[in-house]
Amino acid sequence: MPLLTSYLSTYHPRPAIVTTDGTRTYRDLDDASNRAAVALLAGRADLARARVALLAPPGFEFIATLFAIWRAGGVAVPLAVSHPPAELEHVIRDSGAGAVVTSLAFAHVSAPLAAEAGAKLLTTDQLLAPADGVASRGDNAGFEAPAYMRSRYLQFS
Repeated sequence: MPLLTSYLSTYHPRPAIVTTDGTRTYRDLDDASNRAAVALLAGRADLARARVALLAPPGFEFIATLFAIWRAGGVAVPLAVSHPPAELEHVIRDSGAGAVVTSLAFAHVSAPLAAEAGAKLLTTDQLLAPADGVASRGDNAGFEAPAYMRSRYLQFS
């Protein structure tokens, strides 16, 4: 993870993600993923490789949340937005995800799935929302560096 955070901070002013919604810089990505990591940790030092399922369309919110999961020491379980609910439920249960992060556009699908699996439901809006004094401008407050080193990426196909 140190390589990712180093890359993000090195290229802060440059465009990172360009979509029809606009251009987001590496600073935007760094700041948002940092805030979201702090929110995911909720006072803990590390997610300790806890599985976190992610259901969001491709774009800034997906990438920022994915990076946040890694930064907090979690294992990302990306869910395909094109898959039917039964398949999403299988992946959530099979991975042992303790949390499901969803974009508002998919909350109607993921809320019942998270409830059935006994997983905590969070929205990308909750995690990525700017908050005064919470890890902004790449200050990396809120979590310890060792969590970065223990993060993993899990993908089902």
